[in-house]
Amino acid sequence: MPKILAVVQYNYPQVTTVGGADTMLRDILEQLVSRGWTATAVIVGGPPFSGMVGNVQVYRTKDPQQLAALANATDVIITHLGAIDTARKGAKRFNKPLVQLVHNTSSLTTAELGRGADLVVFNTEWIRRYHHLEANPLGRRRLVSFPGIKDIPNVVVHPPALEPPSFRGNPLGPVTLVNQTPNKNPEMLYRLAEVNQGIPFRGVRGGYDVDGQVLANFPNLEILPFGIPDVIYQNVSVIIVPSRYESYSRVAVEAMSRGIPVIGADTPGLRECLGLRQWIVPIENFMAWDAALEATLFRYDEHSQIALRRAQQLYEQTPEELNRLNTKLRSLLGNH
Repeated sequence: MPKILAVVQYNYPQVTTVGGADTMLRDILEQLVSRGWTATAVIVGGPPFSGMVGNVQVYRTKDPQQLAALANATDVIITHLGAIDTARKGAKRFNKPLVQLVHNTSSLTTAELGRGADLVVFNTEWIRRYHHLEANPLGRRRLVSFPGIKDIPNVVVHPPALEPPSFRGNPLGPVTLVNQTPNKNPEMLYRLAEVNQGIPFRGVRGGYDVDGQVLANFPNLEILPFGIPDVIYQNVSVIIVPSRYESYSRVAVEAMSRGIPVIGADTPGLRECLGLRQWIVPIENFMAWDAALEATLFRYDEHSQIALRRAQQLYEQTPEELNRLNTKLRSLLGNH
């Protein structure tokens, strides 16, 4: 049975607070276990921890000997975000294939890709295009390019949609934004709540950057703590995602799988996530957001069905992408 080791810098679900990237990695590991792998995750740093989380053995350690032993005992190392350097050292020392999971367009990510990997897993097509220099959707000037990136074997695996769609949206429930960190643009939620006093609104705190989250107080607005999806989306009418940057949107996928219409900001990630028939609105155009919300609530059943159809597409796409990843990973076995 092949073994995969995930090296992460800070977070793993049910052990620490998490964001969408951490949850995606967890889902990939769990799905690989169902396809015949043994999966281990190690959090580099923090107080010691050891235990099974789902079907994955999770450690948290700073001990270089333990990190080395885990790297030596695996067949493939996968990593993302800030743990890439640690994973790269372990892969090089013990001659293991290195897999880099890419969620963003940061210059640091581009630089790491320039150092090479045996396989890159991009979380969207648009981010794959961005790093391959086939497109520059953000309009940023690229000061450094790494032509070798185009030659790295890669595969696109969107954040897995693992829940079969079902209708649970409530047209009378609160209009909700999940995660009140500044990048998620909670000010748009608060402006909508301020001018639509007859509609309930809800803000859900995010699982990271707790002290930096922006909060407000209106009679028709409630703020909930970070929680599990079944609680977050219970009786919700509409999810808004007015993020200034969003590589994809796990929140949108979770909402659509429950028949909850989503209104998203006009970013490459949200366009790819929501598809052509969902609401895509200019990020800072308040009148457009207000109009989209009014139209969605007025024709709620129609927009709920659109969400369900998109969720079904993503649900059917997920096993195909995971099977492709499984094949790519198995092709690395024995090559080092």
